[in-house]
Amino acid sequence: SGAGVAAGELCTGGLTMSGGSAGELYFAYPEPSGGASKLLWWGDKGSLGLAAIAAKAGIQPALAGDFGEFLLSLDNGVIVLGGSSTATYVFVHGDGSLATDVMKDGVIDLQKLAGPNAIGGDIVQYANGFVVVERSQGQLIGIKSDGSLDTTFGIKDGAIRLTELGLMPGPTIGEKIVNVGDTSFGVTDGTIDSIYVVKSSGTLDTTWGAKGSGVLNLK
Repeated sequence: SGAGVAAGELCTGGLTMSGGSAGELYFAYPEPSGGASKLLWWGDKGSLGLAAIAAKAGIQPALAGDFGEFLLSLDNGVIVLGGSSTATYVFVHGDGSLATDVMKDGVIDLQKLAGPNAIGGDIVQYANGFVVVERSQGQLIGIKSDGSLDTTFGIKDGAIRLTELGLMPGPTIGEKIVNVGDTSFGVTDGTIDSIYVVKSSGTLDTTWGAKGSGVLNLK
């Protein structure tokens, strides 16, 4: 496992990186020389095995090849790890235990919320919960900390379907999602080298993009 590679900033100012051939979650601090030193008080002397984390969450080994593809570091030190094929997001403390105090059971199973064919994308914090990109249908899904759909997010059912906004998201939609202010999100679509800026209410944020389109073209 651990084919996916992602990085984030720890609450302590250090860095965390998932993936690599060893299938590890690394905790490190950048040095002036350009290198990095392990943060030995995080994990098991600065690292945690992704396979062990996936097993705690009940992810089948055969489906865990891209686990760690998506990574989110929270201000309280909890790390969120996810993958496309599993469509599962696991919340872990620095010692590798599931963060059931942040998310019910320490896990978001997107296929339970969006159907068995759901494909995972990136994840970001929003309000008292999270927003996840579901890639097979090109949609953003609001999720509360108890693992249920946030029905106050989007137009209906806690989801924003990008096709309903006149967009045609490609297969690489949602490799990255970021907060844009308090109520909007920037969602990448590498297929057409664009970023969609979407409001939590379910409309395009027309303060962005050419002629108020809500779309930033990167070409």
